[in-house]
Amino acid sequence: MSRPNPPILSGTLPSFYQGNAEDGTTAIVVPFSMNKTVSLAEVTGYSMRLKTTNSDVTLGVFSASAADLVWNNSVSEVTFGVPQSVLDKMIVGQYYKVQLAYVAKDITGYYSSVSVIKYTAAPSINISGFNPAITNLHTGELVGTYSNVTDPSEKVYRYKFSIFENFGPEIETSGWLLHNSYADEDIKWSADNYVIKTALDDNTIYRVQYSVITNNNLELKTPKYMVMQTASIDPELDADVVAYLDYENACISVGLKGAYKDGKEAVASGAFILSRASSDTNFSIWTVVHDFRLKG
Repeated sequence: MSRPNPPILSGTLPSFYQGNAEDGTTAIVVPFSMNKTVSLAEVTGYSMRLKTTNSDVTLGVFSASAADLVWNNSVSEVTFGVPQSVLDKMIVGQYYKVQLAYVAKDITGYYSSVSVIKYTAAPSINISGFNPAITNLHTGELVGTYSNVTDPSEKVYRYKFSIFENFGPEIETSGWLLHNSYADEDIKWSADNYVIKTALDDNTIYRVQYSVITNNNLELKTPKYMVMQTASIDPELDADVVAYLDYENACISVGLKGAYKDGKEAVASGAFILSRASSDTNFSIWTVVHDFRLKG
């Protein structure tokens, strides 16, 4: 049997860090496209070669079985474990060469062209103020934070917020948005904001998640935090209720006229309801007309 032709790799691979696998070990994930001259039925495994970029020193040759192949959004990926002995020779923040080959029975095929991968440090990603072990209270705005103290060159490129029913489907997403790096106040830390648009039911548990893709295509996700919609526990409203007859629409319009302090309009924040009563019940029964939220 002749040596299989190589798979096709992109010029760069998603960066990786020590302990990135679910079991705490370190893994390199290699996305690739199948070579049309090679049948998947012939492939019994994969071989990855890892080298330094400048001196071209081989750090290791790693194997994976055909069963390690997975399909992620129609892209084929294979994962290789990297032992600590190899990591000890690598430097955080540096780039390395990767080549991939098919293994057909006992024959290792031709290695692919070189792709570059970055070895980064473990980043930190969360939603500010949220604890994954409890049900968190919130008032509609989420702040996702990301930091990489050891390797600040690994930055957020895109981000996404997702809201799910508790143990249910996704009900809202921001979609992938570009991170505004100009707003970053620290080279090691960044934040993204999102206001939930769906009217969530009070006292009902939902789940929220913050996801990022870095400038080196490393994808990270927070846990799906449990959250419960709640009104502000410290409402503040310094305003007068103003009502006037709207003859054109044959109704009474009700509004708020904010008070001014030191030339500035007073802060108004919290969740409120507008209710009414009439002389028919001697003003003893109040009916809710409208509920609204203000954020000062």
